[in-house]
Amino acid sequence: MAGKSPPTSPVRGKKSSAPSAEPAQPVPPRLQKRNEKGGVQVHEDEINDAFNFLNRSGRDVVTREDLEQFMETFFPGMMTHKEVKSLIGPSGMSQEKLKRLLQNNDLQDFDPVAEAFKVLDPESTGTLDMDILKTLLKEMPGVGEIDREDLEYLTKYMDADGDGRVGLEDFAAIGRYGSEDKDKDIGGGSFLTQ
Repeated sequence: MAGKSPPTSPVRGKKSSAPSAEPAQPVPPRLQKRNEKGGVQVHEDEINDAFNFLNRSGRDVVTREDLEQFMETFFPGMMTHKEVKSLIGPSGMSQEKLKRLLQNNDLQDFDPVAEAFKVLDPESTGTLDMDILKTLLKEMPGVGEIDREDLEYLTKYMDADGDGRVGLEDFAAIGRYGSEDKDKDIGGGSFLTQ
């Protein structure tokens, strides 16, 4: 095939005109809904949860210190002090500002559930690392240290497909559990049932 160059790799988020050797992966249902700009749809309750989780100071705004503490705990080295300062601004980030930022995104090739799962599966094993989950819960305001019984309860609760492991799809299903599931009899547990 003289004169023809090999097809180049597709750019993230762009479609390639070259035929793919692998079949296209189906879009998970959680990514099928889009906002007005075609980006990832973020619901107001998710924004409220994010704001409350980030807002460790308990003020009306997320401060630089709040975000730096969060980033250092869950994503060490990912953002510099200057980047945090630029994102938060001099007076902090209000819940309304966070809402505008998240609801008006134009992210095409982004799965927030998969990105969150990566924090809990840093070795890419396909299974949530329960020690990391325990550390994360310890850092969460209002939760703190959890015991072995609580961890076993969480594992049973999160294992939607019942295979004994908590994978990405199990993790994604957590947000779909409604109030009808809160009394699901899976035995044990204390802090989630109080």
